[in-house]
Amino acid sequence: MSILKTILFFIVCHINMFILLTLINFNDYIEDMEIDLIYKEFGRLLKKSRTAANLTQETLAKRVGLSRTSITNIEKGRQHINLHMLYVLSDSIGVRPSYLLPAKDLVDLDINLNNVLSKANVSEDAGLAWIKRRIIDGIAKEGKK
Repeated sequence: MSILKTILFFIVCHINMFILLTLINFNDYIEDMEIDLIYKEFGRLLKKSRTAANLTQETLAKRVGLSRTSITNIEKGRQHINLHMLYVLSDSIGVRPSYLLPAKDLVDLDINLNNVLSKANVSEDAGLAWIKRRIIDGIAKEGKK
């Protein structure tokens, strides 16, 4: 996809989100959905940090006293952790705890994109998931500059 098409798509998504946000009451969000998104993003950041540190799931699991399956489930957002585990995991990988915490604006953006897609009666297939991930990754990169 050309850069121009990507930028155009990004602008259209933002316009749709703006319209949607003016129509939707934020209290209508399902709290469980927000929590799941936070843990999925946490898991993605954990996996990214773990692989950057050249650690296997097994090695990390041994360092923190969990099973490899628990690390897999945490990275997929299926297993939630206690606050103290944030520090144990970050120390074991060699990153600051704040690096593993998802940015609130990214979680909000993901929730808004899901709402836009559902309002448009568009199914969440692999192609749409890829598009959402590219938009969110692009915003995350911009925020780190």
